[in-house]
Order: sequence, then structure tokens, then C-alpha cells
Amino acid sequence: SCQEKKEQIDNGEDLENTYIQEIGSLYYPESMNMRPVKIGPREEKNDYLIEIINSDSLDIDKNKTSTAIQNIAFLYKKHLEVNNRNPENIIVIIRQKKMPIKRYKFDVERLTE
Repeated sequence: SCQEKKEQIDNGEDLENTYIQEIGSLYYPESMNMRPVKIGPREEKNDYLIEIINSDSLDIDKNKTSTAIQNIAFLYKKHLEVNNRNPENIIVIIRQKKMPIKRYKFDVERLTE
């Protein structure tokens, strides 16, 4: 049978989420949000955004934060790939109490181990 799939909201809830669990166990965020971001005149490109809210370990590691953020982006990329998503860029947003919101953008091509 070849039933048409209904247009689904891509919130990632149906997905295999080992890599997301890994982010959680490494950085202990209070919560995480993930979503695609459509870009381009015809919304033809996909960036994917992950928001990390109040992570204990990111606070402690101020000097190591950039490595951690790159690691979050890398794990999120792996998560998307294992679930057949093709991101162009990964956007990581860090929200910490009493800190300005930080936003990082990574080109997927450059995100390697």
C-alpha cells in the first residue's frame, strides 16, 4: 500500500535519540528545545537549532565552553543524520541564568569529531 504521509511537524519526537540523551548526560540542561529553521526565498534550505537551557556543567566550564558547544553541535548533527535529516547549519543557543543568550552557528561540513 502506498498511503501518502501527512505533513508532519518536524519536532523530532519520533526520532531515535541516543545522541540527544548523550547531550543531556554530558551537560545536564534543565531543558532542551530542537527545531528546524527554514531559510531561503522558498524555504529550500534547512538549518537545525538546538537550545540548551540552564546547563550546570556549561556554567562551571567557562574556559572550555567553546569545545562543549562544538560538541553539542556535533552530537546534534549525528542525531539528525541518523534520523535522515540533512542540515546545512547547526545553530546552538545557550540560555543561562543571569547571562546574555549566546548563539553559535556551525557549518555541518566543518563539524567533525
